[in-house]
Amino acid sequence: MLCLASTTDPAWVHEALKDPAALLSDHAQCEKKAALSALSLTQAFADDTDVVTELAALAREELEHFEACCQHLLKRGWSLKRGGKDPYAAQLINAAASDVTHHLVDRLLIAALIEARSTERLKILSERHPDAELAQFCRDLMETEAGHYMFFVRLAGRVTDPAFAKARLTELAKREAQIVAALPHLPRVH
Repeated sequence: MLCLASTTDPAWVHEALKDPAALLSDHAQCEKKAALSALSLTQAFADDTDVVTELAALAREELEHFEACCQHLLKRGWSLKRGGKDPYAAQLINAAASDVTHHLVDRLLIAALIEARSTERLKILSERHPDAELAQFCRDLMETEAGHYMFFVRLAGRVTDPAFAKARLTELAKREAQIVAALPHLPRVH
């Protein structure tokens, strides 16, 4: 189902679960950035009210996830840490084509890859998290992230030739795998 060119190193889950507060706080920040990104994409589709409506709904859902992460943090007496630059996302964004024709397609496919990696890692966390409530929360998030992945792949196939989008997704997935392999294992979903 997922377009990923690699699977997560099993050592990642051990490191990710060492600091569940940092993991949850970081994921809250990722959800907030995803909401902002979806809203930003509405500019590219300003003439397509159906897509704008779908992106607005996606942004709302991401914001709900942000709020839910914050509620889980609060319930456990943990604080939301300031968000910083995400090296994973930054490197993926740098892999995007610079020409106007392909930049939007790449932006959509990069969003799909981020959602795919989140889906994969949230599945792992749902199976291994020692806090049963957070394990279920990860499973719920995973299911939604998988839907977001498919949405972005479909949308990319609407703005360009679907065969080109599929080939470009394969290329970007190879780059994403290299990025993941080079990053240290930290309490972050990506």
